Amino acid sequence: RDGANGFFVERDVDDIAAKLAKLRDDPDLRARLGRAARISVEPWDWKHQATCYDTMFRAILKER
Repeated sequence: RDGANGFFVERDVDDIAAKLAKLRDDPDLRARLGRAARISVEPWDWKHQATCYDTMFRAILKER
């Protein structure tokens, strides 16, 4: 989410440079976005997804 857990960047060198400069110049923003990014991807970590896959595969096998 742009500005919440990272930045959306255009495929444009100037836009990328501007976003990187924001991170370089604002350590609090950098830390906040980093924490938020980590939290937002934790549900996709394999240790969480493995349980979901196990449940899905068991349901499929049970139907057969």
